[in-house]
Amino acid sequence: MKDVEKPPRSARPARTVKYYLVCFFSVMIAIMILMSGIVLASIQKVVTSQQENMSITSQMEQLQRAAKDHYAWVVALSNYIYEGQKFEGQLDATQCAFGQFLYQSDHADDPDFAAFLQTIEPLHNQLHDQAKEIITLQENGEAEQAKIIYQQTIAPVVTELVQLLDQK
Repeated sequence: MKDVEKPPRSARPARTVKYYLVCFFSVMIAIMILMSGIVLASIQKVVTSQQENMSITSQMEQLQRAAKDHYAWVVALSNYIYEGQKFEGQLDATQCAFGQFLYQSDHADDPDFAAFLQTIEPLHNQLHDQAKEIITLQENGEAEQAKIIYQQTIAPVVTELVQLLDQK
């Protein structure tokens, strides 16, 4: 085999300053495009995270408002039993403010929050069921039995609900 001879250096076209500048700016543009992509991806992650946080904050605010309304409901029930004041609270667990919050479909987005609400649901229903029984007893002149049920069921359930809400 014959050695292939390289043409003399002078035979190759000389690289000009223009060539080096084009190469330099091409590399710089490629780096800028790559960095822009990385920055945009990072911004998108921040925006998504911020939207998730806003959703969680909104859910917690709604939960707090609904819980506050239910505390007022429990106080009104207590005033009905012990003070003879008229009870105008909602007896249907799905119609009170807390129930409406509990049963709306928006919670499917967050499985942890949905599981938490499933823990609360039976306690909430128990409150309403017991309130119906208490009102029936009170209306039938069995005030002492109504007070016993309130003390043995409503008060402990409210305490348990408060503890669960405090954990969240």
